[in-house]
Amino acid sequence: MKRGLSNLGIILLASFIIPAVSAEIFVGQTDSSVYNVGDMLKLNMTLSSNIKRVDFLSVSLVCNEGNKEIYKSIHTVQAGEQKQISIELGIEPLIIGSFKGECFIDSVYGSENEKSRGFEITDKINVEFNIDGVVFSPKDKLKISGNAVKLNGQQLNGFVKIDINEINLSINERVTDGKFEANFVIPDNTVPGSYDIKAKAYEKGDSGNIINHGDNANVIRIKQIIKGVYIDLNNMSLVPGNEFPYTIIVYDQAGERVVGDVETVISKPDKSIFLKKLIKSGIPNIIFVESNYTPGYWGIDAKIEGIQESKLFLVEEFEKASFLLDNNTLIVENIGNVLYDKPVEISIGGVTEVKNLNLGVGEKKLFRLGAPNGEYEISVSDGRNAHNLGKAFLTGRTIGIDEIGNVVFGKIGIFIWSLLIVILIIIVLVLIRKIIKRSYVGKIPKIIVPLKKITTQQPLVPVGFKQFNKPETSAMATVVDRGIKQEAAIVTLKIKNLDALQKVISYDYNPLEDIDKSLLEAKSASAKIYVDGDYRILIFAPMITKTQNNEIGAVIIAKEIESILIGHNKFSPQKIGFGIGVHSGEMAIETHEGKFRFASLGNTIAIAKRLAEQSQGEALMSEAVHKKTLGKVKVDKITGTGFWKIKKITDRTEYEDFIQRFLNRQRR
Repeated sequence: MKRGLSNLGIILLASFIIPAVSAEIFVGQTDSSVYNVGDMLKLNMTLSSNIKRVDFLSVSLVCNEGNKEIYKSIHTVQAGEQKQISIELGIEPLIIGSFKGECFIDSVYGSENEKSRGFEITDKINVEFNIDGVVFSPKDKLKISGNAVKLNGQQLNGFVKIDINEINLSINERVTDGKFEANFVIPDNTVPGSYDIKAKAYEKGDSGNIINHGDNANVIRIKQIIKGVYIDLNNMSLVPGNEFPYTIIVYDQAGERVVGDVETVISKPDKSIFLKKLIKSGIPNIIFVESNYTPGYWGIDAKIEGIQESKLFLVEEFEKASFLLDNNTLIVENIGNVLYDKPVEISIGGVTEVKNLNLGVGEKKLFRLGAPNGEYEISVSDGRNAHNLGKAFLTGRTIGIDEIGNVVFGKIGIFIWSLLIVILIIIVLVLIRKIIKRSYVGKIPKIIVPLKKITTQQPLVPVGFKQFNKPETSAMATVVDRGIKQEAAIVTLKIKNLDALQKVISYDYNPLEDIDKSLLEAKSASAKIYVDGDYRILIFAPMITKTQNNEIGAVIIAKEIESILIGHNKFSPQKIGFGIGVHSGEMAIETHEGKFRFASLGNTIAIAKRLAEQSQGEALMSEAVHKKTLGKVKVDKITGTGFWKIKKITDRTEYEDFIQRFLNRQRR
C-alpha cells in the first residue's frame, strides 16, 4: 500500500515538472504586408527554454497553393537563454515557385509551433497613362506619358510596351523611377475608326525572365480624311439626243469609298458653266444632252474639301433639222448643233422640188406651199430619212414652194416698197409746203432748246398686275396679327433674262407679251398676281379661290405657263429664260374694302422663289405640294434635292372642268 501511494506521487510530480522545462518560440512581424516577386522578406525569431535544449528549427512558407520549407537548422538553447535568429527569404521564382496570394510563415522548434502575420505575394504592376488628344488624323504625332508602380508601392524601373494591334504599331520604352513616355506617328493609310492603345509595363529578373507585369488601355479615334476624287464616265463621247451618265467617287486615306456632297460643275467648250450643283458621291447621275448642245470637249469638275478632279468628254457634231407643217406653211428648223447645209426634197402630192438649206443652229425657214385648190400629201426627205407630214389643203394656180422670208424682195414686195416710197414722198411735200407758207411777224424768234426731261426708269409691270412691295415691318406685323392664317398654294415664275428682254422691246415686237399671256391665264383662275423684280408671284388662297385645296389648280397653272413659254421659245428668236416653282405653306391674309394684303409666314415665299431659281425651264414642286398631290400628279424626283419635276396630271376626274377650260384656251 505504501509503495502504490509512492508511485502515484511520482506520477503527479512529473506532470507538474514536465511543462516547466518546455522550450518557447516567438516569431516577429514581417517587414511589409505586400511583396512583389524579387523582393527580400526579413523575419526575426526568438528561441527560449528553461533548460538546455537542442532541436531542429523548421521554417515554412504557407500559401494557398500549399507550403514549402524555406529554412531548417539545429539550434542549441541554454537554460534560461533567449536566442535571436534572423531569416531572409528572397521572393524569387526559383525559391517560391508559383506561390502567390495570401501567405504566412510557419515556424516549428521541437514541439513548439508559431505563425507569423499574413502577407501577400504578387507579380502585379499598376499602370496608368495619358494620351495628348482623343481624335487624330493620319500622319499626326501621338504622345503618351504615364507611370508604373509595383503593388508593394515601389516605383518601377523596367520597361513598357505600347501596342495598337489593329494597325500593327508597337513601341518599347524604358520606365525609370516609375515614369515613361512614348511618341509615334499614325500611318497615313490608317482606316478611320476607333482603336485600343494598350500599355504593358514589366520587370525582368536576373535570369532575364519577366517577374512582375501590369497593363492598361485607352481609346483613340482616327478621322476620315478625303484623299482622292474620281470621275467615272461610261463613255468619253456621245451623240446629242442621248443620256450621259456619270458618277463621282470619293476615296479616303485607306482607299475606302466616302459618301459626301460633291460640288460639281459641267462646263461647255467655251468654258461657260452649263450646270453647277451638289451631288452625292457614289450615286449615278444623268444629264440629257439635247440635240442642239454645242459640239466639242465639255468638262466635268468635281471638288470636295479642297480635293479636285477634272475630266473631259466629247459631244459629237450632230446635223439634224425638224420639219413641221402648219396649214399651208412648212417650218424647217435646225435642231442640231452644227450648220445645216444640205439640199432637201419637198414633195406636194407627188411633185418634188429641191431646196438648198443653209440654217445656223436654232435658225428657221418658212416656206409657203401652193397648189391648185385641193388636199395634198406633203412629205420631206433629207436624203437619209423621209418625213411624211400629213395632208394640207392648198390653194393657188400652180404647185409652188416659196420662202416666206423672200416675199419682201419678190414682185409683191417691190410693189409694196414702191407704194410706201410714194406715200412717204407725199408726206414730205405736204410738210414742206406748210413750212413755206408759215410767216413770221416781228423779230425772228429765238430758238429755245428744251431741257431734257429727267425720268426714272420703272420696271415693266404687266397691265392688270400689281407691283409687289415688301411691307414695312410694322405693316407686316399688322397683317400677321389681324390677318387670317390660311394654307395657300404659291406659283413663282422667275424671268432669268428680264433685262435682255426689256432691251429688245420695240413697237412691233415685245417678247414679254407671252409672259403676260401666261399670267392672265392664272388671273382667270382667281389667283392674285404680284411682280417682285424678275419674279412673278401667283397666290392661290382659299379666301380668294373659294376652294380649300388649291395645290392641283396651282400645278395646272404652272404647267400651262410652262407650255406657253416653251411654245414662245420654239418659234421666237428672242428666247425667254425662265424657272417655275410650286409650293404650299401658311400665309396671313387681310382684306379691306375688297383689297387683299398678304404676309408670308415662315419661309413660304422664300421656298417658292428657290424652286423657280433651281428650275431650268420646267415646272418644279416642293415636298409639301408633292405630299398633297400624291397619286394625282406624275413627277420625277430631282436627285440630291427635295424638289420634284412635274410631268403630267394623272388623276383628272376631280379637275376635268378646270383642265377642259385650260385645253380650250390652249386651242384658242
